[in-house]
Amino acid sequence: MVRKPTNHINYDDDIIYELNVSEHVDYINPHDYGITDFESINPSDYFITSGDAVVKATHLEKDMWRVAGEARKRFGKSRNKRHLEFQRKIWIAAGKCRLLLNMLKKVRGEHIFLETEWKDHVLYCIPKDPRKKDVID
Repeated sequence: MVRKPTNHINYDDDIIYELNVSEHVDYINPHDYGITDFESINPSDYFITSGDAVVKATHLEKDMWRVAGEARKRFGKSRNKRHLEFQRKIWIAAGKCRLLLNMLKKVRGEHIFLETEWKDHVLYCIPKDPRKKDVID
């Protein structure tokens, strides 16, 4: 069951959702686990520019699962507890990317896009329909 997001603002019959990526997906830094030569993905980096939030979350999830697979190949049989913990945390973060994607799809609803927009250092997600015609009386 997907819950309706609670941090949204109703604005002219549209819902504007305030997105804080770090509340949904943690940044797992390999350096914190003594790993210096491994790719890291900061989920917030995917939402720096404006664009469709669902597309951005889809790319984030794909990349996170790829890195999780690489971590499993490299550290799956390791006896180093820090490496195993890193692998576990990456898999958890990849799963949270799926939850983020599902939540953004719910926010988008029947609209075509869920546009991201920065205002006053806050990231907003605004459902948009570019082909929607306004009825003029």
